[in-house]
Amino acid sequence: MSDDRIPAEVTARQELPEGLVILRVAPTAGSLPTFQPGQAAALLIDDPEDPDGKPLQRFYSIVSAPGDEQFEFYIKLVNDGTFTGKLWQLDVGSPVGLGARAFGRFTLDPIPPGQDIVAVASGTGLAPFMSMLRANRGQQRWRRFVVVHTCRSAPELGYRKWLEQAAQDDPSIVYLPTVTREPADSNWQGLRGRPQLLLQPEAFEQHAGTPLDPAQCHVMLCGNPSMVDDIEQHLQPLGFRHHTQEQPGNLHFERYW
Repeated sequence: MSDDRIPAEVTARQELPEGLVILRVAPTAGSLPTFQPGQAAALLIDDPEDPDGKPLQRFYSIVSAPGDEQFEFYIKLVNDGTFTGKLWQLDVGSPVGLGARAFGRFTLDPIPPGQDIVAVASGTGLAPFMSMLRANRGQQRWRRFVVVHTCRSAPELGYRKWLEQAAQDDPSIVYLPTVTREPADSNWQGLRGRPQLLLQPEAFEQHAGTPLDPAQCHVMLCGNPSMVDDIEQHLQPLGFRHHTQEQPGNLHFERYW
């Protein structure tokens, strides 16, 4: 591999229902790049079909916390996708590559300490929020961190047990999973419906135990672009504004795929 890639290998692979996988990767030479929770790193797979030997590459948000000796990724299988199709053939010990730098501005940097953070994720958009929680839990970085995770069905709620335990152990963490297509006769007894229902002020305060107040709350959105767009439109009349470097606001987002 060239100097801008770190040789690595798969160290753990946990396949979940509905085409999801949790992958852990560790360098076999060199060290992991530094990063901030919320940033992404490139994952590279050799492509024997490429005449120039160029590997396949995709960027994924890092799930692990800074200081971990491995990178963890939360990945969805893309039907007919070239990259994930090959990725699903890898097992523990398989060689891969990592980009030498992490990228992205979807971090906690723009959010002052002591604020409420509402992290709304669809599917694998949960990944950057897991890194934020792992790195900052118990450090008074926020007043309350509310995770709203939406998926079609309950088996797709990755990291559910971890988040349930974190919310039980730490009163500043609130976990609100919601499903949109879970069969009516299943044993799921949690919330149902699109996340916009939870982001109605009365419903939010009822379930999160804190008001959805733009004066003390920052909302972070990550996942399906249509979900991000819909919630941005929903929140704007409530006083939330898109954050940019030129015009600071309280609404931050990262669109997946």
